[in-house]
Amino acid sequence: MKRNSFFLLLFAVLTMVVMVGCDKENDKPDGNNSNLPKVLLAGADMDIINPTAAVCWEDGAKKTFASAMDNTTTSVFCDGSDIYYAGRMENKPTIWKNGVAQVLSQTSGCVNDIYVSNGMVYAVGQLNHVATLWRNGTAESLATNYQTLYPYSEPTSEAFAVSIANGKVYVAGCVYVSGTSKAAYLWTNGTYQMLSDGGGCAYDVFVDGTTVYVVGEAPQESSIISNLTVPALWTNGTLRDLTPTNQTPLPGRATCVWVDNHVPYVTFYQEKGSMYQSIIQGYLYENGTTRELSCRRPYAVCKKDGDLYIAGRKEQWVGHDLPVLLKNNEEQTLEGAKTPGCVNAIFVR
Repeated sequence: MKRNSFFLLLFAVLTMVVMVGCDKENDKPDGNNSNLPKVLLAGADMDIINPTAAVCWEDGAKKTFASAMDNTTTSVFCDGSDIYYAGRMENKPTIWKNGVAQVLSQTSGCVNDIYVSNGMVYAVGQLNHVATLWRNGTAESLATNYQTLYPYSEPTSEAFAVSIANGKVYVAGCVYVSGTSKAAYLWTNGTYQMLSDGGGCAYDVFVDGTTVYVVGEAPQESSIISNLTVPALWTNGTLRDLTPTNQTPLPGRATCVWVDNHVPYVTFYQEKGSMYQSIIQGYLYENGTTRELSCRRPYAVCKKDGDLYIAGRKEQWVGHDLPVLLKNNEEQTLEGAKTPGCVNAIFVR
């Protein structure tokens, strides 16, 4: 008998509400200005499952951009001395540049990731239920072939990550049908590639030379679990299931990928235990090996100057998580981190 789909739906709601951003490589060095913060985190204050305020941490000091239900910062990027945060404010896609809000549209939407290259500000997310790329505030809808494949459905799409490399714009995201994630997509200069069908989503992309890494979740056949999706890493389109060796495949997702010296680092989380009694465990995949993290839902990873940073949410008690930043597996001090919240993205200068 297959597992009740209600529990899978609950898992999806609890784990997808917040995480959308990740960290980004800096393609424009900041110089030696010691007055600039080094470690910047985007995130949110939380109730049990919903964001309640858009916040950030700069070298551990907390700032609040907007205090209202469903406000959040999802991504952060530094360009010279300018600091960009992205997310949503009052259910509108928003970018904060040096603390000043720029609302990209008066209609509903969210910016899930931001990247600045050669003076151009790239942002991706969702606008009016369509995956969208903004260039310096001008919106472009990202095309898919899902309406052709499923003409009687009402698909919506969303973009979760953007990266610029080799003169190309790479965007990771997915298409939903009837509220269920159905296909992972990678767009390269606007041309789409389906990475999965029948389930799955792409949450981050990192380009290392000619190798394109994409992470997210992918469908897997299961005789006991309906609509199972597992944490996934695509390397130039080839799928790898990140479920730890000798562990029963249970629902999970990969959230962020970083490459240092041609070695990929991937954060992911997955249910662990039996299908009837499980916990959510965070992991780091590093070039073929996997280890558990003291972070229930890691959302971001970055390696800089030999130091490994991982951030996300750790469990305080059942139903409530706290924001957490790990540096070389040691928890760092974050102001206000004793109340529910999460870290969605990292940028390290």
